[in-house]
Amino acid sequence: MIPVAKKLQNGTELVVRRAQVGDEHRFAEVSRLCYLETRFLSRCEEDECSSAESMREWIEEMEDAQKEIQLVALVDGLLVGNGSITACLDRKKMKHKCDVNVAVLKEYWHLGIGKTMMEVLMEFARGAGYEQVNLNVASDNLRAIRLYEYLGFEESGRELHAMKHADGDYSDFVFMTKFLI
Repeated sequence: MIPVAKKLQNGTELVVRRAQVGDEHRFAEVSRLCYLETRFLSRCEEDECSSAESMREWIEEMEDAQKEIQLVALVDGLLVGNGSITACLDRKKMKHKCDVNVAVLKEYWHLGIGKTMMEVLMEFARGAGYEQVNLNVASDNLRAIRLYEYLGFEESGRELHAMKHADGDYSDFVFMTKFLI
Protein backbone atom coordinates (compact mmCIF):
# COMPACT_ATOMS: atom_id res chain seq x y z
CA MET A 1 0.00 0.00 0.00
CA ILE A 2 2.99 2.33 0.31
CA PRO A 3 3.24 4.75 -1.43
CA VAL A 4 -0.32 6.11 -1.30
CA ALA A 5 -1.54 8.90 -3.58
CA LYS A 6 -4.88 10.67 -3.33
CA LYS A 7 -6.61 13.97 -4.00
CA LEU A 8 -7.20 16.10 -0.93
CA GLN A 9 -10.35 18.05 -0.10
CA ASN A 10 -8.80 21.23 -1.53
CA GLY A 11 -7.90 19.56 -4.86
CA THR A 12 -4.18 19.16 -4.20
CA GLU A 13 -2.35 15.83 -4.55
CA LEU A 14 -1.18 13.98 -1.43
CA VAL A 15 1.53 11.32 -1.59
CA VAL A 16 2.45 9.36 1.52
CA ARG A 17 5.66 7.37 1.11
CA ARG A 18 8.68 6.11 2.98
CA ALA A 19 11.21 8.78 3.88
CA GLN A 20 14.30 8.52 1.70
CA VAL A 21 17.76 9.99 1.57
CA GLY A 22 17.34 13.44 0.07
CA ASP A 23 14.35 14.26 2.31
CA GLU A 24 16.50 15.09 5.33
CA HIS A 25 16.78 18.90 4.91
CA ARG A 26 13.05 19.48 4.40
CA PHE A 27 12.23 16.81 7.02
CA ALA A 28 14.34 18.68 9.61
CA GLU A 29 12.75 22.00 8.63
CA VAL A 30 9.20 20.63 8.84
CA SER A 31 9.95 19.11 12.24
CA ARG A 32 11.28 22.45 13.49
CA LEU A 33 8.26 24.33 12.12
CA CYS A 34 5.82 21.87 13.68
CA TYR A 35 7.44 22.46 17.09
CA LEU A 36 7.01 26.23 16.61
CA GLU A 37 3.43 26.16 15.32
CA THR A 38 1.62 24.27 18.05
CA ARG A 39 1.62 23.70 21.77
CA PHE A 40 0.43 20.13 21.23
CA LEU A 41 3.92 18.65 20.65
CA SER A 42 6.25 17.89 23.53
CA ARG A 43 9.11 19.88 21.99
CA CYS A 44 9.23 23.65 21.70
CA GLU A 45 11.31 26.38 20.08
CA GLU A 46 13.98 26.29 22.78
CA ASP A 47 14.57 22.57 22.42
CA GLU A 48 17.33 21.41 20.14
CA CYS A 49 15.79 20.28 16.88
CA SER A 50 17.17 17.44 14.85
CA SER A 51 19.75 18.41 12.26
CA ALA A 52 19.53 17.37 8.64
CA GLU A 53 22.54 15.12 9.26
CA SER A 54 20.86 13.28 12.14
CA MET A 55 17.66 13.03 10.06
CA ARG A 56 19.67 11.45 7.25
CA GLU A 57 21.12 8.88 9.67
CA TRP A 58 17.60 8.14 10.98
CA ILE A 59 16.23 7.73 7.45
CA GLU A 60 19.09 5.37 6.51
CA GLU A 61 18.47 3.33 9.66
CA MET A 62 14.74 3.11 8.92
CA GLU A 63 15.33 2.03 5.30
CA ASP A 64 16.63 -1.31 6.57
CA ALA A 65 14.10 -1.76 9.39
CA GLN A 66 11.55 -4.54 9.03
CA LYS A 67 9.25 -3.58 11.91
CA GLU A 68 9.67 0.20 11.89
CA ILE A 69 8.90 2.84 9.30
CA GLN A 70 9.33 6.56 8.74
CA LEU A 71 6.80 8.14 6.39
CA VAL A 72 6.62 11.57 4.84
CA ALA A 73 3.56 13.34 3.48
CA LEU A 74 3.98 15.43 0.34
CA VAL A 75 1.37 17.84 -1.02
CA ASP A 76 1.96 18.69 -4.66
CA GLY A 77 5.54 17.46 -4.13
CA LEU A 78 6.27 19.54 -0.99
CA LEU A 79 7.05 17.65 2.23
CA VAL A 80 4.50 18.88 4.82
CA GLY A 81 4.37 16.15 7.44
CA ASN A 82 5.78 12.93 8.79
CA GLY A 83 4.73 9.86 10.70
CA SER A 84 6.39 6.80 12.14
CA ILE A 85 5.95 3.40 13.70
CA THR A 86 8.72 2.53 16.15
CA ALA A 87 9.19 -0.46 18.42
CA CYS A 88 8.42 0.30 22.08
CA LEU A 89 11.43 -1.42 23.62
CA ASP A 90 13.86 -4.05 22.48
CA ARG A 91 12.65 -6.52 25.10
CA LYS A 92 11.06 -9.89 24.44
CA LYS A 93 7.94 -9.11 26.49
CA MET A 94 7.42 -5.80 24.67
CA LYS A 95 7.87 -6.87 21.04
CA HIS A 96 4.11 -7.16 20.47
CA LYS A 97 3.57 -3.39 20.63
CA CYS A 98 4.76 -0.24 18.90
CA ASP A 99 4.42 3.55 19.11
CA VAL A 100 2.94 5.77 16.42
CA ASN A 101 3.70 9.47 15.86
CA VAL A 102 2.34 11.93 13.30
CA ALA A 103 2.99 15.64 12.72
CA VAL A 104 1.67 17.91 9.96
CA LEU A 105 2.39 21.58 9.29
CA LYS A 106 -0.48 23.74 10.57
CA GLU A 107 -1.16 25.20 7.11
CA TYR A 108 -2.12 21.66 6.02
CA TRP A 109 -4.35 20.70 8.96
CA HIS A 110 -7.97 19.65 8.31
CA LEU A 111 -7.27 18.18 4.85
CA GLY A 112 -7.13 14.51 5.85
CA ILE A 113 -3.33 14.18 5.79
CA GLY A 114 -3.01 12.99 9.39
CA LYS A 115 -5.85 10.50 8.94
CA THR A 116 -4.30 9.11 5.75
CA MET A 117 -0.89 8.75 7.40
CA MET A 118 -2.46 7.04 10.42
CA GLU A 119 -4.31 4.57 8.18
CA VAL A 120 -1.10 3.73 6.30
CA LEU A 121 0.79 3.35 9.58
CA MET A 122 -1.89 1.05 11.05
CA GLU A 123 -1.71 -1.15 7.96
CA PHE A 124 2.08 -1.27 8.28
CA ALA A 125 1.83 -2.18 12.00
CA ARG A 126 -0.54 -5.05 11.22
CA GLY A 127 1.74 -6.31 8.46
CA ALA A 128 4.75 -6.10 10.80
CA GLY A 129 2.97 -8.39 13.25
CA TYR A 130 2.26 -5.89 16.00
CA GLU A 131 -0.72 -6.60 18.24
CA GLN A 132 -0.94 -3.19 19.89
CA VAL A 133 -0.25 0.41 18.83
CA ASN A 134 0.29 3.15 21.43
CA LEU A 135 0.43 6.93 21.27
CA ASN A 136 0.25 9.91 23.56
CA VAL A 137 -1.52 13.14 22.77
CA ALA A 138 -1.88 16.48 24.56
CA SER A 139 -5.19 16.53 26.43
CA ASP A 140 -6.16 19.86 24.82
CA ASN A 141 -5.62 18.49 21.28
CA LEU A 142 -9.29 17.55 20.98
CA ARG A 143 -9.36 17.18 17.18
CA ALA A 144 -6.50 14.68 17.31
CA ILE A 145 -8.17 12.76 20.14
CA ARG A 146 -11.40 12.55 18.11
CA LEU A 147 -9.42 11.31 15.08
CA TYR A 148 -7.66 8.65 17.13
CA GLU A 149 -10.97 7.51 18.65
CA TYR A 150 -12.48 7.36 15.15
CA LEU A 151 -9.55 5.14 14.12
CA GLY A 152 -10.24 2.76 17.02
CA PHE A 153 -7.89 4.03 19.73
CA GLU A 154 -9.07 4.09 23.34
CA GLU A 155 -7.74 6.08 26.27
CA SER A 156 -5.52 3.87 28.41
CA GLY A 157 -4.20 6.39 30.94
CA ARG A 158 -3.04 9.93 31.65
CA GLU A 159 0.04 11.72 32.85
CA LEU A 160 -1.05 14.86 34.67
CA HIS A 161 0.77 18.12 33.94
CA ALA A 162 3.02 16.33 31.44
CA MET A 163 3.84 19.58 29.62
CA LYS A 164 4.26 23.08 31.05
CA HIS A 165 3.74 25.79 28.46
CA ALA A 166 5.41 29.21 28.27
CA ASP A 167 2.26 30.86 29.66
CA GLY A 168 2.45 28.67 32.78
CA ASP A 169 -0.49 26.51 31.73
CA TYR A 170 -0.23 22.72 31.71
CA SER A 171 -1.37 19.96 29.37
CA ASP A 172 -1.82 16.36 30.40
CA PHE A 173 -0.73 13.50 28.18
CA VAL A 174 -3.55 11.17 27.19
CA PHE A 175 -2.20 7.70 26.50
CA MET A 176 -4.19 5.86 23.84
CA THR A 177 -4.02 2.27 22.63
CA LYS A 178 -5.38 0.38 19.64
CA PHE A 179 -5.43 -3.41 19.62
CA LEU A 180 -4.86 -4.92 16.19
CA ILE A 181 -5.84 -8.49 17.07
